[in-house]
Amino acid sequence: MEFLKTFNSREGVYLLNEVDTHFEDHYLAIRQKENRIYTDEEVKLLPAINASHPQYQEWQIRKKSAERVVSYLNKKPILNVLDLGCGNGWFTKLLTHADHREVLGLDINLLELKQAARLTIGSRCKFAYGDIFTAELPKAHFDVVTINSAIQYFPRVDLLIERLIELLKPLGEVHILDSPIYHSNDVEAAKARSRLYYEEMQLAGYDYHHHSWEAFEKFNYEKLYQPDLLISRIGRKIFKNDSPFPWIKIVR
Repeated sequence: MEFLKTFNSREGVYLLNEVDTHFEDHYLAIRQKENRIYTDEEVKLLPAINASHPQYQEWQIRKKSAERVVSYLNKKPILNVLDLGCGNGWFTKLLTHADHREVLGLDINLLELKQAARLTIGSRCKFAYGDIFTAELPKAHFDVVTINSAIQYFPRVDLLIERLIELLKPLGEVHILDSPIYHSNDVEAAKARSRLYYEEMQLAGYDYHHHSWEAFEKFNYEKLYQPDLLISRIGRKIFKNDSPFPWIKIVR
């Protein structure tokens, strides 16, 4: 990705904006309490993880979601991918397994980005610190944007999708996975549950947003995995390794 060469880097991470640790400080405090800060050795193996880890069952689910999406994308002639909210880069690296594909992992969590960069070998996977709304990213450049368990950190998902569409080539795709989407009459109850959860963790000021299906209505979207279908519910009950969240594809 030639455009990255115009930016400075820090420990392998390209800096597309000035570093602001406000979000990172809150986010990492939550992840620490939830046992979601992983060692380098653990990140190298993700989404596989030791069965004794407190988040083992969650990673069984995320592994299933990741395999489903990667299998879909590997059947397409995709060259450039943006993995938004990439964190420690475990999913970003999975996306590079197809020949000739280049993937950029973007986040505003510099600590995990540095970890991702030092654990990545090869030139087809890059990592950058940047705000998706203000970073100087080339328009109509990416074939695909993936957002894996991250849209809940954006206040307005409709504005986010509009921005991502600017970055996509014609007929490019946005893929959203492993994030909750609510029916409009369920949003307030979900907010109340989140407030209680973060108050109990003494982190009530944390930014977590609840999006409804109405935010997607003006976009050309399709549900490629629907957890509410009977067959999906049965599969989760029996195997306990599939996501309770939808996989959404949005086409430019």
